[in-house]
Amino acid sequence: MYTYDPAVKTYGLDRDDVGSKFNLTLTYQLDASYPLVFGQLRRRKLPEKAYDKIYQGKTNHTAWFVSHCTTWSKREIYVKRMRKLIPVDIYGGCSDRKCGVIHYRTSDNSLCLPMLSKQYKFYLAFENSFCKDYISEKFFKLFQEVDVIPVVRGGFDYKKYLPSGIFVDASDFKTPEDLAKYLLQLGSNQKEYVKMLKRKNSLYGQLASGSRIIGRLHLRYVDVTKRDLKTVDIETDHTAPDE
Repeated sequence: MYTYDPAVKTYGLDRDDVGSKFNLTLTYQLDASYPLVFGQLRRRKLPEKAYDKIYQGKTNHTAWFVSHCTTWSKREIYVKRMRKLIPVDIYGGCSDRKCGVIHYRTSDNSLCLPMLSKQYKFYLAFENSFCKDYISEKFFKLFQEVDVIPVVRGGFDYKKYLPSGIFVDASDFKTPEDLAKYLLQLGSNQKEYVKMLKRKNSLYGQLASGSRIIGRLHLRYVDVTKRDLKTVDIETDHTAPDE
C-alpha cells in the first residue's frame, strides 16, 4: 500500500482486518515498512544576511496560505480566535487575498514565498488533520530561503523529531489567544526574533523525490514477488495534500 494522504482522507484504513491485507506499506506513518515524509531538514552554514534589516523591513505580522476552508483539525476556528488579537492575512481559496494564479500551490512559489519572506514575521503551518506522524510539505518549504518563522499545529511530534528553537508550536499554549499573545511578544522583540530566525535558517528544507520513492518500492517488490501478495480495495482521495 502506498499513500501520502493522512488517514482521514484514505477511506477503508479503519477496517479491523486491513493490517493483514498488505505485505508492504509506504505511508507517512513512521511505523510503516518504508516511512515516507514530504521532506527533510539538513544542517548548513548560516547564510550571510543583514538579519536586523530583514526584521526591520517586515511590514506585516502573520500569513496563512489555505485553500481548504473546513478541516478535520478545525484550524479555521483556531485561526479565527487568533485574529481577534493579532493580524493574520489569509491567502487562497478561503479569502479575497490571492497569491499566484489562483491560490498558493507549488507552482506559485516564485511569487508567494518571496512576498512571505520579505513582508511577514510568521507563517501558520497548520495541518488539516491531527493524524499521528503526519507533516506535509508546507513546513519544509519554509526552509528554502524563506525568512519567516513557522508556527506549527498538527499530529506530528515536532519536538521529538525536529531541532528546538526553529518554530513555534501551538501545542505549547492552552488557547489560540495565548498563542497570539506570544507571537505579539516575540514579533516585537527584535533580538529574540532574529535569534530564532538565524537558528531556523541554519537548516535547509529538501523536499522528497517521487522517483526515489518509487525506486525503493520497486526494489522491495522484487524481493517479495514469489509470495502470494494479498490485495484489498481501498478508496483513496487522490487530491494533492492541501494547504
